[in-house]
Amino acid sequence: MTDAGSATSDSLLGDFTIDRRKSMVDQAHTLLQNAIIFSKLPPGQVLKERELCDILSISRTPIREALLRLQEDGLVEIFPQAGTYVSRISIEAVHESQFIRVALEMATVGYAARHGTPEWQTKTRRLVEKYKQALEWEDFDELFDLDEQFHRSIAEFRFRDRLWKMTNSAKAHMDRVRRLSLPYRDRRLAIAEEHTAVLDAIITREEAQAVEAMRRHLNTVFQDLERVRTEHGEYFVD
Repeated sequence: MTDAGSATSDSLLGDFTIDRRKSMVDQAHTLLQNAIIFSKLPPGQVLKERELCDILSISRTPIREALLRLQEDGLVEIFPQAGTYVSRISIEAVHESQFIRVALEMATVGYAARHGTPEWQTKTRRLVEKYKQALEWEDFDELFDLDEQFHRSIAEFRFRDRLWKMTNSAKAHMDRVRRLSLPYRDRRLAIAEEHTAVLDAIITREEAQAVEAMRRHLNTVFQDLERVRTEHGEYFVD
């Protein structure tokens, strides 16, 4: 494993501010997890506890606990006496993430097609339109967030919060590939079309069509995987 450089305050924090009233461990874990998914901390990046403490202005104990959680997530590797590094993207973990996500989201999109209310449909349509508008800005982090909001809206229509947390924790490895694919303009345009197809089928109560549209949408990650792997082979491990 090589040292890919050091983290910086700007790259990690952005406009994020630590809330002293909340769990330091949870906040450090979320911040570092997002930085890894968004490639602000790329595969192979060395993670130094002292640097992270200085950047986040918190003590070593919550940083150490957050890193242990990330190790459990498969997002970092900790080598005693050698250092802590952002893990490379495991092909097997991407496939596992995808399997879990498809199982969960196929069920939620079917439920939304059967029971979606006009109010919920309108709210979700706004997310689809916001994504299309954001295509012009080429803000990849914003596009990723809007993509997440679309899927979260469907997941939380039936089960508030908990189901999305389960989905989110299962898909971290796949999300790294998704984020790396966003610089490809054709992929960004395809996501907008795929979201539209899913929502149109939901609104017209065509459950089977909605489920199939979601399946096709989610399975494009395998095409993205091959493309990203070709360009960033050093980020991956079999």
